[in-house]
Amino acid sequence: MTNIKLIIALFTFSFFVFAEADQKISDDVVKQVKKFEDLFIWKVSEELKLTQKEETLVSEIIKETNRKKQESNAHLEALYRKMNQESAISGKKDILNKIRSLHKEQLSISLEEIDRLNKGIGIKKLGLYLEIKRDLSEKIKNVWSQNEKKPDKALPAPKVIEER
Repeated sequence: MTNIKLIIALFTFSFFVFAEADQKISDDVVKQVKKFEDLFIWKVSEELKLTQKEETLVSEIIKETNRKKQESNAHLEALYRKMNQESAISGKKDILNKIRSLHKEQLSISLEEIDRLNKGIGIKKLGLYLEIKRDLSEKIKNVWSQNEKKPDKALPAPKVIEER
């Protein structure tokens, strides 16, 4: 009986430890995303030479756009998993329609970002903003792809040493 209580206590303890670890990982990811977002806003502000008012507006637009995109992406991921778990064709079709509408919503989020930035900073700075955003996205993709494709270093052929 004591062993069962001990096992239950260990199981409960490990559950809370793992739950806390998952929360810590999630918090770390959120911190990293916010840090990257702040760096992006700083880079845009510096490159476009924004006024304080423009920087505040751009910061608000970027943060709101990113929040909406993150929520939409999370919802999409859930729908992808749900579609693979669904066994009925009619259920899969319903989920597919939801996925299509979410993709359309994501496009509207990007268009809303462009429209709001155009009103806030003007078309000249908007063009530069879009260029900066594209360049940084490409750089990030290149860094990720280089890290993923890094092959193991080939070891030189072994030297054969003969003893006489």
